This record gives sequence, structure tokens and C-alpha cells, in this order.
Amino acid sequence: MATPWVPDPAEEARVKEVLDSSRLVRWLDAAIDVPPRAWRSSALRGWLEPIAQDFRALPSADQVRWIAWAIIVAIVTHVALVVGFGEPAGWATWTAWLAFLAAALVPALSSQGVVAAWTHRPRWVRRLLSEPER
Repeated sequence: MATPWVPDPAEEARVKEVLDSSRLVRWLDAAIDVPPRAWRSSALRGWLEPIAQDFRALPSADQVRWIAWAIIVAIVTHVALVVGFGEPAGWATWTAWLAFLAAALVPALSSQGVVAAWTHRPRWVRRLLSEPER
């Protein structure tokens, strides 16, 4: 009969030491840190953060409406570019485009209802999303 495996208490320290001494791990760590550091000193940040703060200050229904209209503009732009410069689209493509457009129009035109439905979502949805019970 084999004896059960017993973890070596120094094993974790050895693994950390090997990872800390690895040039690849140090390079990856530095590469992952670049975007947040660049954002902190970015001129674009100074321009976008006030817009984001104004957006966050809006009521939930207005936030939903703005996002829905942004999606609608993106869909219409995409369709226009494909129709204008791409190959002819088939019925399946047009059906998908219209379905996405219809789905985006619901929150754009009835944002208060969408917010109310989300606020009063059923318990099974809360469980599905792993939300804590209220």
C-alpha cells in the first residue's frame, strides 16, 4: 500500500522563488502593468473622465437609454458600411441585423421599464447570477 502524499511546507516558497527569478514572469508582470500606468498619465483620461462622471451621475433609466442608442448607432453604422462596401448580404444576415436592432430598440424606447424589470427580477435570476439574497 502506498503512503499518502504529504505536501512539503517549503514547496510553496520554492515555487515563488523560481517565479520571482524568472525573466519571463517579470516581463509579463511589467507588460500587464503598462496600460494602467499609461492611463494614469494619459491626456485622453483628462478628457474622458468628466464625461464618465457625468454619465454615472445620470439616473439608471437615462444610462440604459444612452447605452441602447449607442448600440443602435453602432448597428446602423455597421449595416451601412457592409451594404456600401461589402459583399451582398443574405437573408440570414439581414434577419440577424434586424433582430439585434429590435433588441436594442426595447431599452432605447422603454428604458424605465427595463430598469424596473431589472430591479424587480425574479429570485431564480438572482440565483442564476449568484447574487446574495436581499
